[in-house]
Order: sequence, then structure tokens, then C-alpha cells
Amino acid sequence: MPKHLYIFVEGATDELFIDKLIKKNLSFLKDNYTIVNYAAKEKRKVMSYITSIKSIPNCDYVFIADQDGQANKKEQKLKEFPCLDKEKVFIAIYEIESWIIAGISTDIIKRYKIKLITSDTSDITKEIFDSIIPKKLDKIEFISYILSDYNLKQAIKFNESLKEFIDFLSKDSVILCD
Repeated sequence: MPKHLYIFVEGATDELFIDKLIKKNLSFLKDNYTIVNYAAKEKRKVMSYITSIKSIPNCDYVFIADQDGQANKKEQKLKEFPCLDKEKVFIAIYEIESWIIAGISTDIIKRYKIKLITSDTSDITKEIFDSIIPKKLDKIEFISYILSDYNLKQAIKFNESLKEFIDFLSKDSVILCD
């Protein structure tokens, strides 16, 4: 039986990361997912979409947002989108760039002479991430290089919110739709 998971993300960077992460590291999802960039859609359309997904038997979704330094970001998203289930909202602490940098390989660190001193990437913001992008690359190129040699085991070890997200996706209890 074919199954499907809807993954709601805030922006293009998030979409790129999630798509490459799944294709490279989460083969159990294969082509059975759709990434929805909710920031580019009207709020009422997003809520309608989520409500529709919830009404389909054997269907599931996840909703990802950046913390952006706001400790109550999950509650804000639940208030903004009342149709969301609390356990399906994942907050990237601080931002999804922290999930990306968590899995950067030592080869890329060496090749681009990146100075990264932390083994806990949870405090990485967009600004910190942008500051380590090599001058000869744009952000999307740099992210693509990181993701081409992404170390998921390391990333899970270095970022707790990513670990929670991967654990959720890996659970047998995640129900995908027919």
C-alpha cells in the first residue's frame, strides 16, 4: 500500500534541507512525502490543507518552524494554526540552519577552512550560519555542499531538536496515508 507524509516548512532553505535529508538518509520515506512551504501560502489555505490531511485515513503530517530565539514559538504556532496537533509541531532551535550545520562533514570544514568550535549546534542562528559561508559560494550552494556529504549520525548527536524530529519520522507509530 503506498503511503504519504506531508512536511510543512517555512521557507526555501528548509525545503532544500528536508528534501535532501530524506532522499539521502531516510530511504524508508522514499517518494512518499510532499513538502509544503507554508510561509508562501495564505494562513487559511494552510489550515484547510492540514484539516484535509487529518481527515484522510492513515495520513500524517509534521509542521516545522524556526524558534527564532522565542522560547514560546511552539505555542505561537499552535495559536496561529489552531488545527495543528502539538506533537506534530517541531521547532528548530534556533533555526533550521542549526540542523544543517550539525551534520557538516570534516572534509567540508577542512576544504573551506570553516571555524566551527561547537559540538552543540542548537545556538546557531541564520546570522552565524551566514557568517561561515565561504565568500566564493552563495548560501544555497554552500547548503548543497553540506548536504551532499551530510553526516546524520553526527547531526543527531549535535542537535537535540533535529534528533527529536528524526525520532518522530523513524517511529513505527508515524502513520502515513494511502
